[in-house]
Amino acid sequence: MSLTPDALLSVFKSIDLDGTGTIELSELEAFCAPCLLGDGASSAQQSRITDLFAHVDTDGSGEISFDEFCEARGHPLASVLLLKQAELLTLTSPPHGVR
Repeated sequence: MSLTPDALLSVFKSIDLDGTGTIELSELEAFCAPCLLGDGASSAQQSRITDLFAHVDTDGSGEISFDEFCEARGHPLASVLLLKQAELLTLTSPPHGVR
């Protein structure tokens, strides 16, 4: 499944909880929790999220921009999370043309 630019933007916005246009580590942690952490975060799982964030935050700003987010699709963990969130958004969105 390949994500369209609109789908990527929808996923990005669903992770950017405070609407600043960037994703902070805490937002990525909140997003990953249901997928990776279940009921409790182990230090190894928390480390995977921190590593993913560092990998995607290529300019080291402490925030993930939309451009960085789009380029992260090549990272295996990011790909899984993107596809999972895209599926969730599709399941919760009304059918096209229905309001």
